[in-house]
Amino acid sequence: MRMIQNFAVLVIAAATALLVACASDREPLADPQSSVAPIYFPAGEGAWESISPVAQGWDPAALEDLFEFARTHNSSGLVILKDGRIVAERQWVLENPPVMGQVGYRDIWYHGDSPDGWAREDVASTQKSFISVLAGIARDKGLLDFDAPVSAYLGEGWSKASPEEEAIITVHHLLSMTSGLSEDLDFVFPAGTDWAYINKAYSLVNDVLQVVTGQEPNEFTHDWLTQPMGMSQTEWIVRGEFFRKWNMNGLVTTARDLARFGLMVQADGQWNGRTIISAGSLEQALSPSSTFNPSYGLLWWLNNPQGWRWVRNSNQITPGKMIPAAPADLAAAMGTSERRLYIVPSLGLVVARTGSTWKLDSEGNFVDSRDFDVRLWELLAAAMP
Repeated sequence: MRMIQNFAVLVIAAATALLVACASDREPLADPQSSVAPIYFPAGEGAWESISPVAQGWDPAALEDLFEFARTHNSSGLVILKDGRIVAERQWVLENPPVMGQVGYRDIWYHGDSPDGWAREDVASTQKSFISVLAGIARDKGLLDFDAPVSAYLGEGWSKASPEEEAIITVHHLLSMTSGLSEDLDFVFPAGTDWAYINKAYSLVNDVLQVVTGQEPNEFTHDWLTQPMGMSQTEWIVRGEFFRKWNMNGLVTTARDLARFGLMVQADGQWNGRTIISAGSLEQALSPSSTFNPSYGLLWWLNNPQGWRWVRNSNQITPGKMIPAAPADLAAAMGTSERRLYIVPSLGLVVARTGSTWKLDSEGNFVDSRDFDVRLWELLAAAMP
């Protein structure tokens, strides 16, 4: 696998992939045949039903250990759903932990609070999975062909590749991270022949969606996703110059709105009797999209046992799940600083986390929490029935 060695990949690809690496001494959570129960869909306004974790067999002491871990890793919100109902949730007020270099959380990620007190954040690359679903909806509506060249929608010259190299890059290549382009949209390898995590290339899917819909991102996202599912705190913003190298579009949302999105995915694209995205399009998004990275779908991360696991403090990858303690059917939307949405259909489980784990070490170096996913799932497995 070729990884393009530049700042964007080190900050974002490593902060997305390497941090899921630590092997666990704990036995992995069993992958049950099914834990399917009738799914509850919360209304757009009013109370969100909850269930007692103790009555459901959760260990309250272990659950507190999980929340303490989240708190000490600068989480602003953590929501756990079981078949749509809230098992447990917690929110915290973050000061201004550094995010990238000396830049603070409140300087670039935080966008105020929702009326019920949840932090509204730019969720970084977690938004990729939203783009995946929006692209699938566009295809369901007959507006978009994944196998069509990007040039069919954006015209020729949208990249710095030669006309011949550019002509073979399809929408699917952008969604699967196999475009062969760099963060500057320069040619690196022929499309479809390798995998590399590139933000600038994938972000063009948003441009394609604007072309095929004739609408701005907030318009089609409202009509297709946020309004039907009551995601009133979710919107696209234009980021500051800090992001120009990667992606100027940012999705602002809350942990609760993230959980709504995850619940729709758990329900095979349905929301309270309404089809948001077809089951077929969602299944493709949540399946390995290339042989080059079996742990990656269409802008979704997969806990595929036949996939890869990155070992901490190593550039090597080993076969296996990304998160050993989690079930094999886990799918995840992952953003830098451990902004996370985990969906486990076999357990009827959705977990949403917002916040900023980035911090400075004792020597003033910018560091991340590379074992966050592994440790969180160890604690979650210990708390669950």
